[in-house]
Amino acid sequence: MPRPAVTEPHLTGRRVVLIDVDEENETARYTHGHRAASDVLVDPKGVPVVQVAPERSWQAWRKSGTGRCPETFPWPADLVWVA
Repeated sequence: MPRPAVTEPHLTGRRVVLIDVDEENETARYTHGHRAASDVLVDPKGVPVVQVAPERSWQAWRKSGTGRCPETFPWPADLVWVA
């Protein structure tokens, strides 16, 4: 059962679902195929975010075993759910 990421103590490496809200059309789209690359962080504007990585990039990085996952981007933490 999916759970809000903001309630999870440890996110890094977990599969997550991203919610993309289109306020103009009052719709939401759910995007699968991502991993959390961080726990909940606060960006420079004070917004809680989670750094996420596409599953394909996460798996390639895990196989290589080098440094940090190269392809990540921030997503608002309240729009991230643990799958």
